[in-house]
Amino acid sequence: SLLSTAEFAYNSHSNSSTDQSPFALNYGRDLSLPFKITEDDSVPASFDLFNCIHQNIQQAKDNLLMAQHRQKSYADLHRKDEEFKEGENVL
Repeated sequence: SLLSTAEFAYNSHSNSSTDQSPFALNYGRDLSLPFKITEDDSVPASFDLFNCIHQNIQQAKDNLLMAQHRQKSYADLHRKDEEFKEGENVL
């Protein structure tokens, strides 16, 4: 399903702040599939599966990136550039 593909993409993608994936932070190792997916011309179904999974993961990563940009744009609407003077109380 697309939800499980999105979850896999999210958990295996490195975060820009931590430079590690959520899975690696939780378990101390990178996320890997329980089997190796390769393009095998001798089995047409394996080639189709490989392409489908690859496209789904790429689409999920693209969607997460678009959501991140959209959320940043929304947050930037409410941000103000404020300057403080030395010794001024800021709380």
